[in-house]
Amino acid sequence: MTQFRELPTVVGRLVEKVKEMHLLLESVFTNGKLRTGTPIVAVGAGAPTFTAQEGTMYWDSTNNQMYVNNNSATGWTALN
Repeated sequence: MTQFRELPTVVGRLVEKVKEMHLLLESVFTNGKLRTGTPIVAVGAGAPTFTAQEGTMYWDSTNNQMYVNNNSATGWTALN
């Protein structure tokens, strides 16, 4: 019976998370289409070594070099 008493709390948390996701999606989509605008660029010192989605941009502030992830893992291509 204890599990059933906690159900309203769990459902309430779930509803709040769904509302947060809805707000996030509204900020990314307009009329069902992906919004365009300023891209997000990761910034760090030195060449990137972390895993990221293919197409992720990274700015090396030490060497003033832009990179783009090329394999959805740790592969990065320096842009000239």
